[in-house]
Order: sequence, then structure tokens, then C-alpha cells
Amino acid sequence: MPPTTIAIKTVGCRLNQAETAEIEAAFRAAGFQIVTPRAQTCDVGIIHGCAVTAAAERESLRHARTFRQRHPRAWIIVAGCAAEQTLRHVPSRTGNAVVDQWVGQTEKQRLPALVAQALNQTAGPPPLTSSDLTFAGWLNGRRTRALVKVQDGCAFRCAYCIVPLLRSRQISRPLSAILSAVQRLSTEGCREIVLTGANLGCYNDHGRRLPDLLRALVEIPQGPRIRLSSIESSTVETAVIEMMAQSDRICRYLHLPLQSGDDAVLRRMGRRYSVADYRERIAFAAQSIEVFGLGTDIVTGFPGESESEYENTVRLVEQLPFTNLHVFPFSPRPGTPAAAMADTVPPDLKRKRVRRLNAIGAKKQARFAAQQKGRQVTVLLEQVDQATASGTGWTSEYLAARVQGGMLEVNQVVHPTVSGNENGTLLALA
Repeated sequence: MPPTTIAIKTVGCRLNQAETAEIEAAFRAAGFQIVTPRAQTCDVGIIHGCAVTAAAERESLRHARTFRQRHPRAWIIVAGCAAEQTLRHVPSRTGNAVVDQWVGQTEKQRLPALVAQALNQTAGPPPLTSSDLTFAGWLNGRRTRALVKVQDGCAFRCAYCIVPLLRSRQISRPLSAILSAVQRLSTEGCREIVLTGANLGCYNDHGRRLPDLLRALVEIPQGPRIRLSSIESSTVETAVIEMMAQSDRICRYLHLPLQSGDDAVLRRMGRRYSVADYRERIAFAAQSIEVFGLGTDIVTGFPGESESEYENTVRLVEQLPFTNLHVFPFSPRPGTPAAAMADTVPPDLKRKRVRRLNAIGAKKQARFAAQQKGRQVTVLLEQVDQATASGTGWTSEYLAARVQGGMLEVNQVVHPTVSGNENGTLLALA
């Protein structure tokens, strides 16, 4: 009898993507077969969903409907944050015309056993846990970059954020387990790892913080380069910047969420820093690292955000050396303090503010790409076209690059010189 086939669609952040890799590993260990979400047939369709915004929650449910249309006889599961949000409001809900089963954050570690039970099969091995899991999944099918989950949970309780309500208490994976996972990935040929967590800057394994983890990782002989996902200001960003400046194994890209460029809005949001604090962190990075990419998250239309408060954000974005903006309209999430706040900003105005900031961000990214002309950059190739002797990948600073010339191979790290750019993609000669 052929193995039961499982298709998983991931919605949301890199942490969700890393956890999907873990879930897939658990299914394989239990004897199931993983197929792509676009496979012609599957026995079980799982949407590993997101609920950080209303739009992400709707997207998760839309994918469930798509699974049902493509595979009317499949067992459809919504898991993770999207399921947790549903179960918080309708605890007795188990299924409907589209979704057969809702599996929350804690239970998703048991998905192979839950699926086996639902299909009247013999359960597989016990669930993999964050304490003993040494597998780190590949981020893409070309096996060049991998995500490594090192931490989960957040205790910051920002007024708008639902993550502390949906995810576990703060927990960090043992440093030894992370080293084991990365060493295994390095042996398998991985050239870049992306460290991720719900609040990465709060990584803490018995007093060993994120900088300690980075020091251990860069000491792995011929190990992969290290990319960091988002780090909250007011955690360990200064020490991380120092390490970034000291080691070329750590990618020169810093993602430091801003959310607002106005102190009054930051206070209403419950953020742990001021605009002056944030400026100081970026100034320190600029003094420490000659060239680096800088990403941020911004929420527009937070309750009570006046025109002058929004303009303060615009001015700050224009002044700081951002190279990548993620701009979101405020989305009230049930159970968060911000959901009950008065003086809401009209939806049309929120969208207008998002568009303006995105336009500024696009210009800043294009300017940063243009400034790379003549520089030698480091690129991890993810695709190669032998017919044109060219390859594409990402620089350490998180810029897309197209490399021409030489004997190029997928998963090769090259050091070409930038000759120009095309729509923000660097053009470089090997």
C-alpha cells in the first residue's frame, strides 16, 4: 500500500517556514510522503497558517478552500496561529464544510499522530520537540539556504500584537542542539542558515544569549554564512552589530522593526524604545559597518495616529538608511489592547499612508542598489543558467544579484564586481 501523502502550505513568517520544515521531518520519520501543495493528488492537506493580521488569517482560510476544491476527498487541516485564533474564539469547533480539523500551536507538534488517528492508521514515532530536535529544514528546493528555529514565544506584549496570545511562553533551543543542526547542514552542503524565532533577540539558553550563539556558529570550520531574521530593538542589537562588523560569516543585513517614527505612537503601542534610541542604534551600525542592508517593519494607521504623527514617521524613514521596508496597515486583533482603542484611522487613509511609505522605500532600495556599482559583493547562487553562463542569488546585504561569467554552479559563493543594476537587481561580473 503506498504511503499517505501530505501537502503543506505555509502562510506567514520565517518562523512558520522553519516550523513547517520540522513538521515535514516528523511526517517523513513517521512513514508519510510529503508532496507539494500543487500536487495532483494528496490524502491530507495542511495549511500552516498565520493570524498576525486579519489579511494573513483570511489568506490562511483561502488556502484551505483552495485545497478543498482541488482535493475534495482529502483531510483538510488548518494548523498553527490561524487555528489557535479560531480555537480561542470557538473552542468547541472541530470542522466545517472546508476544514476537517483545527490544530493549535501546542498540538501541531503531534500532527503525524493526529493525522494517523484521523485516518485510522497506526501512529508513528513520538513528536519531535524543541529540546531534542536537531533537524533544520531547507528553505528552498535547491538546498542552498536553510532556516534554523532557535527560539519561540514573546513576552513583550505590544498593544497591537497577537503573537504572545497565540504562541508559547518564551523558550530557547539548547545551544548544543543548534550547533549540531548547523554542523549537519554544513556537512550536507548548506551555504547559508537563517536564524529565526518569535523574538530572536530574546534567545537565552541558561544565560547564553544570541551573541554567544553567533560566536559559537562562526567558529564552525568552513561553516555556512549566517543571516539573522528580525531583531527587536532594546534586546541585544548593539552586540549583534558589533559581531556583524567583526565576522564576514555574518551577513551584513540588519532587520530592526521601527513600527512608528513618533514617540507618542510608540508609547501607545507599548514599544520599549524612543525614536532617539532607534536613531542611536542605526548610527552605531553605520559607524561600525561600512556597507550594510537595513530592513524595518512599520505599522500605519495605529489608533489615534494623527497626520503630524504620521509625518514624523515619513521624515524618519527618509532620513535613515533603510534598504527594505515592510509596511502594514494597522489590523485590530481580537484580545489585544489596541483592538479596543478609540479614534480609529479610516481604512482609505491607512492604505494611502501605506502606499506613500512603500514608494519611499522603493526609491531608497533603488538608491542603495545603485550605490553598489564598482563594489565587490558576496553572492550565494541559487539558480544557474548554463546556456547564458549566468546565475542569480542574494548578496550579504540582501540585494538580488545576477552574476555573469565564469564556471558558475548552484550553491556556490562567488565574489563578483557590480557593474550596474536593473530594476534593483545587481548586475555583476565574476
